[in-house]
Amino acid sequence: MRAFLEIEANFFIRIIIAFLLIMFFCFMLFYHRDILPNKFFLDENTIINGIGKTTKFCPNDSYANTSYFFSAFSLNEWKKIIAVFSFLIMMVFICFSTSVKRLLFTTFYTVCITHFFLQLSKEFIVLFMHTLSLVIFFVCFLFHQNKKEKWIDYIPLFFISIIYFFYIDYFRSYYLIALLVAAGLLLLKYTNKEFAFTLITLVVLYFLFFSHGYSIDKIDEVRDLLNKHLYNSNNALSAFTNLLPAKGIINFFINYCYAFLRLFFPVFFYYSVKSVFLTLFNLLLLILIKDCVYSIKQNKDKNIIFPYSCICLLAGHWLTQILFEPDLGSYLRHLSSYCLLLLPGMYFYDLNSNSKDKKIFLLKRHNR
Repeated sequence: MRAFLEIEANFFIRIIIAFLLIMFFCFMLFYHRDILPNKFFLDENTIINGIGKTTKFCPNDSYANTSYFFSAFSLNEWKKIIAVFSFLIMMVFICFSTSVKRLLFTTFYTVCITHFFLQLSKEFIVLFMHTLSLVIFFVCFLFHQNKKEKWIDYIPLFFISIIYFFYIDYFRSYYLIALLVAAGLLLLKYTNKEFAFTLITLVVLYFLFFSHGYSIDKIDEVRDLLNKHLYNSNNALSAFTNLLPAKGIINFFINYCYAFLRLFFPVFFYYSVKSVFLTLFNLLLLILIKDCVYSIKQNKDKNIIFPYSCICLLAGHWLTQILFEPDLGSYLRHLSSYCLLLLPGMYFYDLNSNSKDKKIFLLKRHNR
């Protein structure tokens, strides 16, 4: 099986799949409201109803802030922007999908994000800010290759930190946990291991036992509170509750492991096409993260830290999701909204590969 996943994907096959994915997007663009159930449009309806009612960003009101974000343009103009943006995302991922495993992941991923581009959603904003960060990274990488200035490599990291703090303040406060996990992984990589482990332990203990907003019981009970609403509205058939009551660190650990199994291996809990799809998506993402980490370590230029930072941030999001996600749909929706963070690592994977296929749109190395 692994040998099959490592087979190089023919460029002609990639173009065919890209064409099919674009056709799929165009079909869904016109008929998605006839095919998808009404629950897929609950968030969009809330956002549309709020457009024009909010005149500024308000802390801790994600729907009002999303409405304000989209109110900068008319809905018709946003639809055009979204369509072009989705086309570019598909093309970029197809160009980077040089093996069977990556081509499979690309296909799954583009099917997932199509839903975001067909309507106004908070996930579109996440994709938008990650795209801006990646554009800045590749521009800075070009300057680094030419100027050899180390400080240039910190610009994209500074930029993504700023927009994350803005997003944490006005949209989703739990992104702070993902950001702290990413920071902890970076410390383990680039600083003394004993110092990093001690600092991480102190931060975790503070948030779990002394922070009012992020105490261990409050975090553990979020899934059950969300599912009370979901079960009452019959909107999520794959919703599940914690195995044990939210009380104490032992129950927290058991509930976390239980949620991990339900979300990472849903095929063992739900007998549906969605569960098979999600299990394969999880496994492919894990394999790609492993490849990216290995390729970043193999890269000769050790000063470029942004690709590894992106992988750490992706891991931080993934680990944080398990704390809250109430059902498979929400998990897949949130997970696929930040998979763009794989792109820098995938780029370095191609730089270090021995593929005969000369990758399209890859930047030329000057420091061979």
